[in-house]
Amino acid sequence: VGPCAVTLDPAEFHCGTLIAPMTRTAGDARVVRLPFAIYKPFPSTSKRSAITLLAGGPGFTTVGSAGPIGPTFAPLGRDVVFLERRGTGFAEPSLACPSGTRLANHDWDLKKVKACANSFRRQNIDLDAFVSRQAAADLEDLRLLLGYDQWDIVGVSSGSSLA
Repeated sequence: VGPCAVTLDPAEFHCGTLIAPMTRTAGDARVVRLPFAIYKPFPSTSKRSAITLLAGGPGFTTVGSAGPIGPTFAPLGRDVVFLERRGTGFAEPSLACPSGTRLANHDWDLKKVKACANSFRRQNIDLDAFVSRQAAADLEDLRLLLGYDQWDIVGVSSGSSLA
């Protein structure tokens, strides 16, 4: 438990940061820092099972949506966990490219996208570590860390692919 990445009501939310291995390869000391927020309804009817919500986009912030979305689950009486996915929102490192990579017609400026990817590589960021398999392992790590026996996963947009 620790500070929240966004402003949330401390009476309703608990926050923290999951520090996960970047590649899960032996000897690789690089990590990702993934903020999370837990909506705690009162009264809670389940201490062993929770709901986790996965934002879409791809690239939308999950933690940034916790404040308005968490309380909508209150009638269920279960904790709702919001974990920021690798590379998005408030996660570190962020894989947000500078503006201008997307053109007015919604196509991509491939030269700028390639330059952005190369800048991440120069920062020793393994882009192959930002895939669904790793994100699924992050979810399992957080579930175990928080002590839930199980959780129901709700995916929105591209979050449904991970779910």
